[in-house]
Parts: sequence; C-alpha cells; structure tokens
Amino acid sequence: MSTPALIIEAHGRHYTARTAGGDLLHARPRGKKSECVVGDAVQIEVTGPGEAVIEQVAERRNLLMRAEEHREKRFAANLDVLAYVVATEPPVSDELLMRAVAAARAAEIEVWLIIGKRDLPGGADLMQRMKWHAPSFARQFSLSASTGDGVAQLATALKGKRTVLAGQSGMGKSSLLNRLVPGVELAVGEISVALAAGKHTTTSTRLINLPGGGEIIDSPGFQAFGIAHLSSTEIERAFPEFEQYAPNCRYYNCRHLDEPACAVRSAADAGAIAAQRYAVFRKLATAVS
Repeated sequence: MSTPALIIEAHGRHYTARTAGGDLLHARPRGKKSECVVGDAVQIEVTGPGEAVIEQVAERRNLLMRAEEHREKRFAANLDVLAYVVATEPPVSDELLMRAVAAARAAEIEVWLIIGKRDLPGGADLMQRMKWHAPSFARQFSLSASTGDGVAQLATALKGKRTVLAGQSGMGKSSLLNRLVPGVELAVGEISVALAAGKHTTTSTRLINLPGGGEIIDSPGFQAFGIAHLSSTEIERAFPEFEQYAPNCRYYNCRHLDEPACAVRSAADAGAIAAQRYAVFRKLATAVS
C-alpha cells in the first residue's frame, strides 16, 4: 500500500521519510537510481518495521543544485528561500557566494544574506563589504549566534517558509541552527537513528521544523560550487543591477565581457556598478561561456 511522505534527511542512497502521522522511516529508492533530495514529497511502500521503499517522487516546484562538467550535487527541493551565511572567519569568498546566488536565482528561489558572528572583530568591516552584494538579496540580516543578538528577527522572517541554510564551511550555520531550534541536537539524534547512519550526520542534509512554523534545511558547508548547469543568461540574472544598463549595449546578446560598446562594462568603469561585483561576474560568466 502506497503512503505519502516527506524526505527529511538524505545521505547517499539512504533517506529518512516522515509520514503525515509523524512516523520516521529509513527509506531507500527502488532500483539503482537515487534521485530524491530533502524536501521531496514522495510515495513510499512500508516494507518492514521502520523500513520503506520510495516508489515515486512528486513533481518539484524547484531544485537547488550545483554541477561540475560530469558531476552534480543536488541539495534540496521545493524551497522558498536560500539563506547564505557569512562571517568574519573563515574569509568570505565573493565568487563562491555569487555562484550559490546564481544557482538559487536560476531555480527561482529567493535569496537572503545572513551576516553572522557580528560581535567578533571585523564584523563591521564585513557588513560594509557585503553591501556590494545588496542587489542580489531580497533581505539581509546581521546577528550573533553566540549572544543571540538579532536571531529573533531572523526567526520571525523564517515563519511559514522552507529555507535552506548554505555557505562555506565554518561560517557558524550549526550554532545559528541551535539558536533557532532549541533542542535541535535531540531532534537530529532521533532522525539519525531512523536513518541508521548517525556517524554521517555532519555530511548529511536534513530538514527540521521551526518552533514558530516553517522548516529549515541544514546542508553541509562547501568549499566549491559548480555552475556548469547554468547559462550565461542565468548568471547575469544574479546581478540585477545590470538590468538598467544592458538594454543600452550595442549588441542585444552582449555577454558584458569584451564586446564593444557594452553599457554594463561602461557602468562598472564609471563606478555605477561596484567594481568588485563586476569582477566576480566576469569570473562566473567566463566559467560557463
């Protein structure tokens, strides 16, 4: 008998599926292909105590992924927001940040910026630097997970949304999650028992219900974010400040790289577009051209 469920944790070909009644089942895909991600609505068949087989994955409204030339990594599905976390340490990579932004915007996922560890030295400088990227984000938050300052405002914004926390390794996503969801370690432990892969929890992706409503997906930190699956048009979409200048380019299909009479490049040269932003755009556009 087929039962609807939600995928709430993934590690390789192992998944935790949660039924409408709240039961947690260790689920595997039927066959060799494994296409599920956290956030997928699925149909499962219970095969034994705490065990199930995934029969079908429902159509998604979006999918967040990264891709190299011959390899892809799928993060999560059916998202409202990607919340990208930065902090004073380790150093923030502007290129890595904008790669993730481009992937999210191409999937029509709203992007927020969370500036964490603002109580540490260098916090004010980081906030000033992140103003370069303001056009790419629907909202920005500044907080300290260690003191709790600013966390309440973020928690209010997250209500009713399915949000994935993303960012470089070491940026403090786990500390922030512990602030947002009191007792989260217990909840994670319960999920890991169902998954029978507790030793892998630091490299798995998991969905956790927020106390005030909504869901947050904790994903492993990354040091690379391939965008081989994106087109040059999708890369440009991650830089919305280009929109007012692009129609004035000489060529309708201008890539804003080395074409003559490029209005976007001229705007960057004149300071109307932040030079740092344009430099990152060039790196990304060159990567997919």
